[in-house]
Amino acid sequence: MSDTPPDGPGPTPKKPLWKRAWFIVTAIVVAIVLVAGISTAATEIATIESQSSATTQTPPPPEPTLPAAAAPETPSAEPTPEPTPEPTTIPSLAPTSEPTLVPTPEPTLEPTPEPSPEPTLEPTPPPTEPPAVNPARFKTAAGKHLNDVEKSLTAMSAAMSEFNNPLVVANAARLALNAKQLKGLESPANIAEEWKAANEALTALVAEMKVAVKAEDYPALTNLIEAGHSQVAAMRDIVSRAE
Repeated sequence: MSDTPPDGPGPTPKKPLWKRAWFIVTAIVVAIVLVAGISTAATEIATIESQSSATTQTPPPPEPTLPAAAAPETPSAEPTPEPTPEPTTIPSLAPTSEPTLVPTPEPTLEPTPEPSPEPTLEPTPPPTEPPAVNPARFKTAAGKHLNDVEKSLTAMSAAMSEFNNPLVVANAARLALNAKQLKGLESPANIAEEWKAANEALTALVAEMKVAVKAEDYPALTNLIEAGHSQVAAMRDIVSRAE
């Protein structure tokens, strides 16, 4: 067979869908139905809104009041003759003045002062007499310190003979300490004045020795040491007379 078409007119081309008559009629009907539905819905919405606004603005009608029940009629009784009232005297009511109430002031409570405590007078203690010095104890303590003074004087002389100046200085310091201990002793009353004067003389002698030691003046220091021994002997005599 040959591929050439047979002789005669070719097939008629089909019309597009939107140009056919039945499609156009159907589209018009659908559009009319849609427009009618939209207008109907808008009308119903407007009606509902107007009714709701009227309901909220219009106050509810007042409730009807029921008429009061009529009182039952009582049968009329026959009139009875009333007794003639006697004239009564009406007492005259004179206006009386009402008493005025004066407010009474409330009493004010003043604070009561507390009684001040009376000062208590403590009894004045009687003057105490100074305790009496035990002569035996005084003699023992004074004798010990005087022995220490003599030992320091003797050691100082030995150090001078050896030209040991540091040892001389050490003994001079020890001598000053012994003199201070003697001065601090409390003596009995019968030798108090003599004991005080002897301690002052020994203190002055120790001060001169300190100056001589610092200057390394051994001749003057030798004389002061001899004077120191004499002062110790005089103080021993005073201590022996303590009572």
